Amino acid sequence: MNDSFAKEVREGLSAPSKRLSSKYFYDETGSKIFQEIMAMPEYYPTKCETRIFQAHAEDIIALSTSNHLNIVELGAGDASKTYYLLKALTQSGKNFTYSPLDISEEALSQAKDSLNVRLPEVEVRPIRGEYFEVLDRLSQDTEAATKLVLFLGSNLGNFNYAGAEAFLKQLYDALKPGDQLFIGIDLKKSPTIILPAYSDPAGITARFNLNLLMRINKEFDADFNTKQFKHYASYEAETGEVRSFLISQKAQDVNLKKLNMTIHFDAMESIHTEISKKYGQEEFKQLIRSVGFTWKEAFYDSNMYFMDVLMEK
Repeated sequence: MNDSFAKEVREGLSAPSKRLSSKYFYDETGSKIFQEIMAMPEYYPTKCETRIFQAHAEDIIALSTSNHLNIVELGAGDASKTYYLLKALTQSGKNFTYSPLDISEEALSQAKDSLNVRLPEVEVRPIRGEYFEVLDRLSQDTEAATKLVLFLGSNLGNFNYAGAEAFLKQLYDALKPGDQLFIGIDLKKSPTIILPAYSDPAGITARFNLNLLMRINKEFDADFNTKQFKHYASYEAETGEVRSFLISQKAQDVNLKKLNMTIHFDAMESIHTEISKKYGQEEFKQLIRSVGFTWKEAFYDSNMYFMDVLMEK
């Protein structure tokens, strides 16, 4: 039993406004469903960021003056986008290592296997864990290599503004002067573009959200009936936040035997499962300034839906 998962499930489902953390989406099944999401025609972030890497990988590498890099990717997933950056690095002659970090063993295995085939010369050192555990290790690291931390795919959007500021401050404190952060940011745009990426007509995002209940069933011997919960996503244009929920379709009790809990749901009561915040460009610049990073360069896709920003401590 995963102690931190158990603790968060217990606290989240006992709260007056029920919640579950999106970081637990990525068990083996969830990771596979997310691969389907990234392939959806409605899901633009992965496609936009991939195009940025395809067009600008050499430009990004050229902005790093160090010839000895330790690349750490937080929430690496399958590293399909990072491939273009690593390929450019191998061609640049720079000395580097690549450490993908993810909470999902499945994603790390896919990333390592894929890179071993496509770029066998790259040294891949996977790390399984959570962001803050690795930030602790980074802060104690005394090696001479310059760190280039990658935080792609709009993962920062899983925090609200205050949470993003706190996370980036912790990351800033863990880095040495001269270390760099390369971060993917989903930009504010029409809700008609944003919402279908989080609530698609084929129901793939619904399966992804509902799989969190299936995971709780498996790990904690629970009896969630997923047919009695519906996926719902909303977008708040002012804050730029997409919020995802699971909504109970009737009054019901759910038993979590391994946690010795019974949770009551009223009809139409929700579980908040995910936030995905979109930023205005000036809003994000203000966030970076408040943390202390120096903005070096931003790269955009042709539609200006997405940007990747290189910054330095």
